[in-house]
Amino acid sequence: MNYTGTIYRPPFEANSLLLQVTEGCSHNKCAFCYMYPDIPFRICPMEQIKKDIAEASTKWPNVERVFLENGDAFVLNADLLEEIAKEIHAKLSKVKTISMYASIQNIKSKSDEDLRRIQSLGINQLDIGVESGLDSTLAYMKKGYTSQEAITQLLRLNEAGIDYCLNIILGGGGKENYRENALETAKLINQTQPYMIFMGTLHANKGCELFEDMQSG
Repeated sequence: MNYTGTIYRPPFEANSLLLQVTEGCSHNKCAFCYMYPDIPFRICPMEQIKKDIAEASTKWPNVERVFLENGDAFVLNADLLEEIAKEIHAKLSKVKTISMYASIQNIKSKSDEDLRRIQSLGINQLDIGVESGLDSTLAYMKKGYTSQEAITQLLRLNEAGIDYCLNIILGGGGKENYRENALETAKLINQTQPYMIFMGTLHANKGCELFEDMQSG
């Protein structure tokens, strides 16, 4: 299998086949993120993707779940996702679910028909870092969307039958806005009803904008 750079995955994808289809992250602006600071976003060549799928079919023929890498593979257009999904099913016949990281912007770029089409091919249970339901927190974290925009796009996934896990940053509103941040985030979760919620406390590693802000007070 071909991998470039550091490969990240959600904890619950530990037993999934990790298939790299992109490098870096198409957004790569989140204030708390240190994962792809010097990695230009790139779509991997289809020839390499098919080669990796063929190799996987000889080593892990019974795999039932595939996780597409890297930062936000759902940025790929529906036609390309369809081509990858069909290749996976052709070579790995037991695969039931094809998952990946996704963003609100990735959803917005696809039509309702696109979403239904890729869902029918087993693309499901996306992992989405929505982080917060409070607009001021989303703006500070440089997510690139408002809470209402996030809700609108997530409800479109619901309509298409695509399940998703929402990643939430506890404490993302800071000391001054902790209560409002919690309430607005709960509202977003209640309105969208994700199949899973993955929560982590606020932290920052060296190399991201949030770390520098915390260091400076």
